[in-house]
Amino acid sequence: MQPVWVKPPQILNISQRTLHLWRVNLAIAPDDLAHLSTLLSDEEAQRAQRFRFDRDRHRFIAARGTLRQLLSHYLQSSATQIQFAYGAHGKPEVAYPKTDLTFNLAHSQNTMVCAVTQQHRVGVDLEFLRETSDILDLARRFFQPAEFAAISQLDETEQQQTFFRLWTAKEAVLKALGSGLAGLAGVEFRWVGDQLELTRLEQETVAPSKWLIQGFTLPEGMGAIACEQNDLDVDCFEWGQ
Repeated sequence: MQPVWVKPPQILNISQRTLHLWRVNLAIAPDDLAHLSTLLSDEEAQRAQRFRFDRDRHRFIAARGTLRQLLSHYLQSSATQIQFAYGAHGKPEVAYPKTDLTFNLAHSQNTMVCAVTQQHRVGVDLEFLRETSDILDLARRFFQPAEFAAISQLDETEQQQTFFRLWTAKEAVLKALGSGLAGLAGVEFRWVGDQLELTRLEQETVAPSKWLIQGFTLPEGMGAIACEQNDLDVDCFEWGQ
């Protein structure tokens, strides 16, 4: 998917049949960064201070502050009043105010993406594309035999792109499940033409065929969204447009 990023409506409503995908630029002006820092919770502010490098600290503040602003439009709540809870592997969810809204976020370099739905488990991943000399070794280590075999038959350029396309899809599924990389061996895909199809998902009640798996490309890299409901309409918005 090549997303068409549009300006969001003034009033954000989301139905159970829709998924919103947001793109956020984390490289912002110092004054904007200072404002976003005032929206963080005490715990988030402490996390920000633990970053060794200013670049990483600024990206964290921009990401968490913008996430609070974004969710506040859906929740009709102050950004500072939103409280988060975290799963066993760190997946965040809104603990207050009470809501059926679900979300997941990922960032790479100066870009953040955030997927938002109603009630459905959702995950998103984004990877900065980089040349990796040991791509086949990584594929052999992390992917299933049939997945590795499919990648190994490609030329070097296609191997790189296919590896990251498959990796982001798997990461998105695992993030939707909140299971962490420990569940990687239980997620398997196959290629149907040029599309990825989820074929195996261990210890999961929702059948693989019911999942929405949608890859997307950005100038900054490659990403994927995964949601347990496969018939959702996907709307793509640019934050700050």
